[in-house]
Amino acid sequence: MSPLPQNVLSEDEVKSVLTDVVQKECISEPVYAIDAGSNKGEGYVSFITRVDVHSKEKDLHLIVKCAPKSDEFRSMFPVRKTFEREIYFYENIYPTLKEFQKEKRIKDYFDSFPKFYKSSLKEKEELIVLENIRLHGFQLLDRKMQFDDAHLQMIFQEYAKYHAISFALQYCDPEKYYDLSKDLHDMFTPGIFSFDFFGMFGSCLDHIDKLYEDEEIKRDINHLKDNVLKYFEHIVNNKGKRVVITHGDCWSNNMMFKYSDPNNPGQPTDLCLLDFQLIRKGSPVLDLSYFFYAGGPKHLLDKLDDYLKLYYSVLKNQLENFGVDVMEIITFEDLKSDWKIYSKFGYLLALLIQKNALTEGDEILDLSKLSANKTMTLTEAFHQEFKNQKFINERLKNLTDHMHENDFLRIQY
Repeated sequence: MSPLPQNVLSEDEVKSVLTDVVQKECISEPVYAIDAGSNKGEGYVSFITRVDVHSKEKDLHLIVKCAPKSDEFRSMFPVRKTFEREIYFYENIYPTLKEFQKEKRIKDYFDSFPKFYKSSLKEKEELIVLENIRLHGFQLLDRKMQFDDAHLQMIFQEYAKYHAISFALQYCDPEKYYDLSKDLHDMFTPGIFSFDFFGMFGSCLDHIDKLYEDEEIKRDINHLKDNVLKYFEHIVNNKGKRVVITHGDCWSNNMMFKYSDPNNPGQPTDLCLLDFQLIRKGSPVLDLSYFFYAGGPKHLLDKLDDYLKLYYSVLKNQLENFGVDVMEIITFEDLKSDWKIYSKFGYLLALLIQKNALTEGDEILDLSKLSANKTMTLTEAFHQEFKNQKFINERLKNLTDHMHENDFLRIQY
């Protein structure tokens, strides 16, 4: 047998982790097949072990998501807090949202999450065990690809269904919503993430400034760069009137698609959301702008209004299923107004994502090595030139042009 890749659980560790799972599933004499569950560049504050459990009773196909143990790495990223947050989602938020939909007899039921088996918050051994949905035909997009129109339409529609549950729960049972969300303190807060993490945004904006000669655009870029921390502090402390439990980290690496139509093999037919380590209370625009700007190509950025209309239409229909009038929650003009304030969050996160998405395999930042060696800061490492820098610059300019042309770059409170 070949040695297991670095950061993959050993067979003894897997057996220990899954003892109660196999017992609960009434599996006797399990046989384990173990491998890495993700490629380099697919996981940043966790590592994944893929485990296939074979037995005469049934087979299980599992993903064990584990926290890095390194003290240096944990000083750079809020590893424990992110695992606490995701475990809270699977053990508390998801069951509540699921039960609420059942109570309201929702036919177009939103359940686009992998099956949850167990978790642990033991110090430096935090983990989550989930179903491996690849075995159901779900797959990740190539991280270098951007979304086409069919994928964007599906994503906007699915997030409308997801956000509708929060809106409806607030309206129908505000006490339950309050109890569920009261401890969802915002993760994007200096002191939770390191100041070096926030420095990456300034580094990206400084780089973008050099791509322009237009003084008006440069002025807006530099104003945002000089006020990045103030902007994050503002949206953390001023969440607005229209708030949901967001997904939080919704770029293409955290969603998987299924393609079941043989006559349309490139058309997504189902979507599953992953990674709830950054869930928070906030405007739905925090989710929408994140995936749209992280994955939307230039020719589809111009269709923003159409996508927002699609989102709002699905949100309206879904809230009607809950017996809630969308106009009592949010108008379309409210949504567009919130976009002007909160979409800068999506833009800023997209600047980081574009670099991650277009790096070649040998250029992907190994955050664990970076934190251990301390030869350069995270900001310095992220500011390096990459092989695909020309394409990175093109995407960064497309995004910035869109933000400037629509007057989204300027900070508005």
